[in-house]
Amino acid sequence: MSDFTVQTARPPFDAAAQERIVALFRNCSPGQFLDALTHYVPRTRDEQAVFEKYYGWSLIDSGEYRLAREHLARALRLTRPHSRDRSIVRGLLSELFLHTGRLDRAERCAQRALAQPPAGVVAYL
Repeated sequence: MSDFTVQTARPPFDAAAQERIVALFRNCSPGQFLDALTHYVPRTRDEQAVFEKYYGWSLIDSGEYRLAREHLARALRLTRPHSRDRSIVRGLLSELFLHTGRLDRAERCAQRALAQPPAGVVAYL
């Protein structure tokens, strides 16, 4: 018997995969969601940004704030300026900092999320 396992290629985290993941989000436990998410491989910068956003968001729901911060920071670096995902990631970082008692950072993230709305959005409020 061999000591290695044959690994099959994981499908890309393309638009179809993202639709399937969005349908699962908040409809199952964070652990189940993360398990489903890790069945995909992001292949582009935009796919990686969305992947990291959902991974971090689910970790917040799990109470894993340190790990969530790493994924959300990565998502923020990967998102394009004035994109919808960038604003969402900043809002999630704000939520994370509220959970960890970093009110100054939470406020700053929330202000930046609101001050830089996605392209085409006139105002949030």
